[in-house]
This record gives sequence, C-alpha cells and structure tokens, in this order.
Amino acid sequence: MKFPNHVQRTRQDAGLSRERLAQAAGVTRQTIALIEAGKVCPSTVVAMRIARCLNTAVEALFQDPESVEVNWTGDAEGGTGGRFWMAQIGDAMVARAIPGGRAAWVRQAHVLRTSDGRAQWLTDSAASGRTVFLSGCDLGLGLVADAVRRKGNGIDSVWFEATNQAALRELAAGQTHVAAVHDGRPLSGSWSGHAGTGMGPTARRLRSFCFAAVQMGWMVRRGNPKGFTSAADLSSGRFALVNRPEGAGARRQLDRLLAESGVRPEQVPGYDREVPGHWAAAEAVQSGLADVAFGHAAAAAALGLSFFPVLAETYSLLIPEGYLEHPAVATLLELLHSDPVRWELRAAGPYDVTRMGREETLEDTTDDDKTI
Repeated sequence: MKFPNHVQRTRQDAGLSRERLAQAAGVTRQTIALIEAGKVCPSTVVAMRIARCLNTAVEALFQDPESVEVNWTGDAEGGTGGRFWMAQIGDAMVARAIPGGRAAWVRQAHVLRTSDGRAQWLTDSAASGRTVFLSGCDLGLGLVADAVRRKGNGIDSVWFEATNQAALRELAAGQTHVAAVHDGRPLSGSWSGHAGTGMGPTARRLRSFCFAAVQMGWMVRRGNPKGFTSAADLSSGRFALVNRPEGAGARRQLDRLLAESGVRPEQVPGYDREVPGHWAAAEAVQSGLADVAFGHAAAAAALGLSFFPVLAETYSLLIPEGYLEHPAVATLLELLHSDPVRWELRAAGPYDVTRMGREETLEDTTDDDKTI
C-alpha cells in the first residue's frame, strides 16, 4: 500500500458506511475507497474531517508518508542539488530527479533526498497523490502541464522531455503516468489518423487519447541565408547538422529522408552531434552552432527560425487504464477538451487540435522503433 492507514478498520468499527464518511469529509465515496486502499493521500483538511468523524486523531489513522519507501529514479543526488519531484504511480511512490535547465530550476521541488535516502518534504506530502508525470518530446506537453497546475485544487503536473522510446520505457517501468508517442507520414494536408504504438501485449492494458497533430520539417536560420532546400543538400558538406539521439522519432525520420536522397550519414557534417530535444535543436540553429536541424514547427516558431514542413504527425497519449482514476490524470484529460488550452496550442504550434482528447483505438504494430 502506498499510503498505509487505518481508515477502513476504524470506520467499520464505528459502524459507518463509506457514503456517510464521504459526506462528513466533503468528498466522494470513490475517494474514500481510494484513501482506504492506500492509493490516495488525503489533504490535511480532508484527513482532519475524517478523523473528527471517526472520533480519533489524524496520527492514529495515517502513517507518516516520509516513512513510506520511495523509488528514487535518475541521479541519486538529484539533477540540481538533490531536488526531486514526487508522484504516486500505481502503488509506488516515485521520485524523479529534477534535471538541469532554466525551466526546471524555477519550479519548486516536492522533496529533497536526505543522506539516509529519505524524503524531506518541501510541499504538502499529499501532493504526490495529486501529481501527474508526462513523458514525451512534444513541446505542447509543457503548455498542457502548466494548464494542469493552474487548475488548482492542489493538482500538479510535471513534463519530462523524452524520446519516443524513452517515454515508452518509462511508462513500462512505472516512472510516468503518460507516454506521448508519435509517428510521421508524408505531409498530405490531412491531419487525421493514428499510427500504432507497437506495445504488443502491453497495449491491451493501455488507453490511447489523441493529443494534437503537428508538422515536422527542416529548421534553418531566419531567411535561410545558406539556401538549404532538402536532404540531398546535406551531402555537399556546406551545411552543419545537429541531430537527435537514437530512439527519437525525428532521428528516424531524418535517416529515412537521407536514405531516400542517397545520402550516407558519414557524408553529413554534424550527424553525430546530438541534442536532447526539439528546443535544443532549434537553439543550436539559432545560435549558429548548426545550419540545419530536423524538428518541430513549434520550436522553429518560438525561436524565429525559417521552417520547411516535410511530415505531419499525430501525437497520442498512452495511459494505463488503472491510472485513469488518478485525480491529476483525470484533470489532464478534462483539459484536453478545454477551449483555452486548445487555443493556446493552436497559436503556439501551429497545432491541429480537431481531435484533441478523443479516445483512439490502440493498434498493434511490429515497428521495432516503437517497441519497449
């Protein structure tokens, strides 16, 4: 049990139903069931109401969450001074190290990792039961995560930038609630359709929701001063490339474009120079460290680069069915249907949000690039 407690036994000893306790605590019967099962940690106010209704002390009902075993992931010291974000994922308490970078630095950590491997809380310990982790490379996930946080009610959301393969591995390892995956196809003006995820038997335990459709293509400096036109130009040696890591959809697409143009990777200056995400690729081009990168239209737009679309992609959010009752996951899915969130994504992308939030049929595929 993630949050050990004696609520169910105490309630039964008092002869109260879950409905009666839920009414007194100001929550739903389902919430009481999740609390009793140790799957949700109540807020301080709800815990006090439960204790008062059961005529006992809060300390007699709930175990100190700091005494619960934590699964620490990433650098044991934390990305920035032992700082971690914490979330309840399934039956586990998962702490993920905060990576370096300006965006992460200004976000408050949930916990610090003490020298004896315990969690020193910086926020309400109940926050872990109201935090959703998202993994994927699409920049729009950051906007949606911020919208989830602004929703209030103690709900929090953290986006971890990850390639397709990494997001799927994190989902399978129980390190994230949501994996955002994508596949490319020739740009044809149609944004509909969804490629299978290649999850095999695991797919039967997943639900898939459409996120948004985006454009992928060539990013060059504003005005395209060196006259880049296509993948075939990369064999000339005139254009320095910046690439994405193995397992990234953008790298797989780039390799396909090079092969179609008869260009070998060893002919391309900078092919082995890798950056972690679309934003980093756009920054490399903007700063002059590279002449061209294959990446996301939103990153090019944000940094004022010229962009030549090549592929249309549909991003899908894969969520294990058991996570759908998590309050932060439910808030995320609710906001996918929110007009303000859709408007902001459409402006920032450009994104096509026509099918955003719709549940999809999860298809199987033998594409090894998308298999955990």
